[in-house]
Amino acid sequence: MRSAPGTTLLVAHLEPADAAWIHHGCWTTAATPLAREMLARAVRWSPAQVADGVTARMFFRTLSGLCAEWFANKRMLWLPVVQSEPMRRVVLYLRDHLGDASLEGAAAASGLSDRTLQRQCRAELGMSWRDLLREARMMRGLELLAGQRMPVSTVARQIGFGTSAAFTTAFARRFEMTPTEYVARRCLAAW
Repeated sequence: MRSAPGTTLLVAHLEPADAAWIHHGCWTTAATPLAREMLARAVRWSPAQVADGVTARMFFRTLSGLCAEWFANKRMLWLPVVQSEPMRRVVLYLRDHLGDASLEGAAAASGLSDRTLQRQCRAELGMSWRDLLREARMMRGLELLAGQRMPVSTVARQIGFGTSAAFTTAFARRFEMTPTEYVARRCLAAW
């Protein structure tokens, strides 16, 4: 996970038995004020508070209960956990070739035919190859916009869009704001 300098990332690994919602994979969403305050409070616990275990267990059980609401955000990004070696190779291919990723390239990297790769995506990941590629591009686009302060046209090229207009349209459809609006909101939030 990468972020902009000065950004504080708090990662909580929650007990699956405490969450009634399905949460396999990598989920990314903006933290609500309550989530930020709860996690900021937890990182300030003293060793004695952590050692007793009871407080921490109750705290994280409560946090798990709230996650269903927080992660109901329709603009949330999600990449599933892969289970097979061919799909792991697809994810590595996407990581290394996002700007020019293709079904044919992913199939070659995975050792599967195009058609088998498409079926495997649906069966194992619950999404199409096209959806997987789109989500990976949007995640990387957000990361670049938030952390690198680069022009929208440069971000668009790096993640595989032919034009900044195509990226802006896809971004706005996915997040209900343009990349420029997203950057402006991030700058305001930093103050």
